[in-house]
Amino acid sequence: MSMHSLFAWHVRDILRNKDLETIPEDLKDFFRKEKLGLPAQQSWIPHTKTTQKPLHTMNISLSTSHGSAMALENILKQGGAIREQRKAHILLMHADLGAGKKYLGLQESRGIKDDAWDRLQFIIFLPGWFHIRIALADAMHRLWMLPERSRAGHPTHPHSLFHLCTLLRPREIGKISTNPGFRRTHSLIQHLALATIADRWRLTVKRIHGVDLKNWRPTWDQVVDVSRQVVSEHVAALTYRPAHLSGSNGDMVHNQIRLFNQNALLYLTSGKAWHTS
Repeated sequence: MSMHSLFAWHVRDILRNKDLETIPEDLKDFFRKEKLGLPAQQSWIPHTKTTQKPLHTMNISLSTSHGSAMALENILKQGGAIREQRKAHILLMHADLGAGKKYLGLQESRGIKDDAWDRLQFIIFLPGWFHIRIALADAMHRLWMLPERSRAGHPTHPHSLFHLCTLLRPREIGKISTNPGFRRTHSLIQHLALATIADRWRLTVKRIHGVDLKNWRPTWDQVVDVSRQVVSEHVAALTYRPAHLSGSNGDMVHNQIRLFNQNALLYLTSGKAWHTS
């Protein structure tokens, strides 16, 4: 499944959202009856039977790097790991971010050791998916929502994403411009994506079919065709590079919205993959 088809699926899925008031309910019911289903899997991990081995509790404090090293050595010993095996295999480790930071510090401090076992070179730390989502939301906030520093003669542009955020949450401007937190950022990304994509539906339906979106009564094939057209015109491809100048050389506002729609749909795609495993 191509990214274009995946984006088109999410563009269709957005029209079913219960929070989208610009779409009439009968049109939403039509979308639901057509059973949008899940997007085709681009890659997947097959189900395999794994063996779990419970470990004995350890009376070790993890507040220090030395304690983390002792705990790791204890886990390896209980798991039956031996030095010779680690020369050809890696060990995937999952823990909270604090423990992961300590283990990465251990690897750095042992970098001068001669043996891979002593360097802990075979350990690969994997953060939890929720922490990955937090990092994604933080990146979206830094890229699109964080306002530029106020300068004389350079007010916030009325078409900027930060300005749209202030329209959505006028009482939370201070929080949005500093540290909104994951939940608020996640909600803003979803609402901004709903608003921008729904408006692109309105423009595309009006241009192609000559009717307002609220009066549109399409077939399912028409819905699919328009969703693909929305992606082609209003969502940047992964290789897209915007024009750096406005006017005859390009529309900077449109370029920015296309790039935001791409990033927002990638964010929604990761969330959908998480919920559906």
